Amino acid sequence: MDLVAQRTKYYKRVLVAVFNSIGVPTSYLKFVEGSSYQLTKEYTLDNFRLCSIVNEHDAKRAGAEVVKQVDSPLLSGLLYPGMQALDEQYLGCDFQFGGVDQVFSQFTSSLHFSLSSQRKIFIFAEEFLPRLGYAKRAHLMNAMVPGLGGGKMSASDPNSKIDFLDPPEVVRKKIKSAFCEEGNPDNGVLAFVGAVLMPISQLRLERSQRGSDGGEVKQATANQLPLASEDAPEGTLFTIVRLDKFGGSLHYKTYREIEDDFSKKELHPKDLKGAVADAIVSLLTPIQDAYKNDLEWQAVAAAAYPDPNAKPETKKKKKVRHHPRFLPLCQLKPTRFLGRRFTILLHLGRGRTRNQTPGYCHENLRPRAI
Repeated sequence: MDLVAQRTKYYKRVLVAVFNSIGVPTSYLKFVEGSSYQLTKEYTLDNFRLCSIVNEHDAKRAGAEVVKQVDSPLLSGLLYPGMQALDEQYLGCDFQFGGVDQVFSQFTSSLHFSLSSQRKIFIFAEEFLPRLGYAKRAHLMNAMVPGLGGGKMSASDPNSKIDFLDPPEVVRKKIKSAFCEEGNPDNGVLAFVGAVLMPISQLRLERSQRGSDGGEVKQATANQLPLASEDAPEGTLFTIVRLDKFGGSLHYKTYREIEDDFSKKELHPKDLKGAVADAIVSLLTPIQDAYKNDLEWQAVAAAAYPDPNAKPETKKKKKVRHHPRFLPLCQLKPTRFLGRRFTILLHLGRGRTRNQTPGYCHENLRPRAI
């Protein structure tokens, strides 16, 4: 649970830094942790009420996309869909926004962050919340961006995604190795352009055209110009810089134009990847600058995502070395003192000692610890 708490703190800082970088006001942004209401009497009673009207089949079907399906499922997997549905009521959400494959957030005056596919839980909530006397919420869905490798984006595969704190060289390496077959628009690189880069560039262009934007640009920590070169025609959202011998730079006002050129093989994957990598680095720079200047955030990140290869620190035991002439009796070898004169120093406590009467060691003497 401590790891979950640290990751909650980590993503709070990430989201605030992201919103600040693109000029989205955060004065009304509020983070709510599930434990703040899920441990209350009212929530527990509602959970019991929900359990009394939901059968095993409905619970399994709702959690099919978020809970691992096994022959003998754990009870927690059956309870999860109901608790996720109740979150809508206790968060006071007006609508929930998610993806076809993954859900990102629930919006009202607060925001709930989630990273699991919830499509069937949406249906579950629409069916059962009204039966508890609660309002049915609206659910908005949009297509998800595929992973850079061509399949599903996965947290277990670092090369399938770009992390907010990935340094520029790592970003360029991931984009360079991403699946991007010439003439095939079905790839993660092109999808990222359509889902992330073009909307951000469009937002920047609209702000520059409005002139006054209520202070959003002043609040933004990143450059708020469109992702286009200085010599690009007016209205350009994305520029792909190329040498004149390769046809010169390409300027695009819509994502459809980029996709069409790529499908016609007029836009080479290498040129696309280079422009996308440059754009991503420019977007991540202000976020990473905020991270570098925030020691507390760095400590939270280290606690939230500890290095799996780090070896635990072990304290070396100090070796106790005894002077050859003052060894404990238990470590003495009688054979060393056969026929030799010796003196035994007895420790009596409280700093007092006494010298034993000198004598000779005999074969029958066996030293014992005092």
